Amino acid sequence: MYRFRSTLDRKTLNAHYKALYVKARLQSKWNNELRTCPELAQTLPPGKSPEDLLTMSYEELVDVYLLYRSVFSGLPAPRQTVLTDSAKRVFSYDSYKTPIARFLANPVNGFEIYTCVYCDLADVRSLPNGKRQFDTEHILDRGECPLVGLSLYNFCPSCGFCNTNCKHSNPIGKTASQMKKLGPTSEQYDFEHQVRFVLKTDEPKALGRINLDHLEWYNLDFEYKDDDYKEVVSLFDLIIRYNQDSIKQLALDWRAKAIKNHGIAIAFTAWLHGNSIEAERKRVLHFDRYQKAHSVGLKMIEDMILI
Repeated sequence: MYRFRSTLDRKTLNAHYKALYVKARLQSKWNNELRTCPELAQTLPPGKSPEDLLTMSYEELVDVYLLYRSVFSGLPAPRQTVLTDSAKRVFSYDSYKTPIARFLANPVNGFEIYTCVYCDLADVRSLPNGKRQFDTEHILDRGECPLVGLSLYNFCPSCGFCNTNCKHSNPIGKTASQMKKLGPTSEQYDFEHQVRFVLKTDEPKALGRINLDHLEWYNLDFEYKDDDYKEVVSLFDLIIRYNQDSIKQLALDWRAKAIKNHGIAIAFTAWLHGNSIEAERKRVLHFDRYQKAHSVGLKMIEDMILI
């Protein structure tokens, strides 16, 4: 639901990440595996080395993923097994699972981890005792393509529900262009501006007002500027999950506050402060506190203020 990125420039971040693998001997392992699995050579894009996979952009990783799947599907079953086993031996995620999680959680590397990137409904930040609450999610499944098992831009912090109950091994998107756009580490990813939460009701008594005693009158839904983002909403069951009573109650509370601060009065104070009406409403409702705290459901809250 939000783009996962570091505040560091990419060159510096990549250098930090590659330092984890100074003794990994990826090229040597790759060369050894080619002796028993020459098909492995077909899965790496021309001019690229195994080390390059560590810091390829997400868009490039999608191409690697699709190339690998193409080579894999063209092999007989016994060779498919050989290919998978060879690739896993080179890019052994289990050997680096803990260092990768620590890398993402280390403030030095510029990642600010607060809520699950997919749903924004679970707080996944580390606890005071340092215990990690997030799953180190492979956006492109490493079981389907072991080559991306160690790739930095294939990782994001996820809650267990999104990782285990929703996504499984599925890619996000059905086409190459969708996949490149909808990965939360992609430069193209823009759920924030392409999708908006909306509150809907068919109950006449609810029109223009909020009755907090009747949650059943209301439903949260989404409006899209880019329909490709329907893939994200569908894959992670966001409509069902955001219509749980506790989440809907939160949305209604904020919409009620927004309605209360609507009309001539808010327009006048906006004019006094040189703000837009939307910015003034955020100021009056102290939205900045929730923004600074990176509260769960932050995008939904912000969209409920915009009436």
